[in-house]
Amino acid sequence: MSNKCLVVVSLIGLIFLSQSIGGQELPSDKWWYAQNLAEKLNLTEAEIRELDQLHLASHSKLNKLKRAVEDAEFELDNLLGHKSMLDDDVRKQFERLEEARTNLANERLRFAVRLREIIGDQRLEQLSLAHEKLR
Repeated sequence: MSNKCLVVVSLIGLIFLSQSIGGQELPSDKWWYAQNLAEKLNLTEAEIRELDQLHLASHSKLNKLKRAVEDAEFELDNLLGHKSMLDDDVRKQFERLEEARTNLANERLRFAVRLREIIGDQRLEQLSLAHEKLR
């Protein structure tokens, strides 16, 4: 069980990988277009299409959720910077920040779970190992 958790955590980091893999530049964060990696994982055309659809479905949502976290952090910093801040206002803003962070984490997890459904456990582990080598 802990091995699967490690894979999922590594995978979440991989989701946002926009560096080169195997010396190839990737278009944005679409690691499945790295020829060496796609061949190593034996990705099919159908799987690549599914990964594209998953990326399209979640990319915009992830960006919005990241902005919501940044906005909530900014508001909390503003409240904390005022000498006349009210503890209740700070607590409420902190709760909004935590909710935004939770929403972002849930979407990242949803992406990771769907990715696992598309490529399977074995190739997910290979992907995680490839990501670890890049660190």
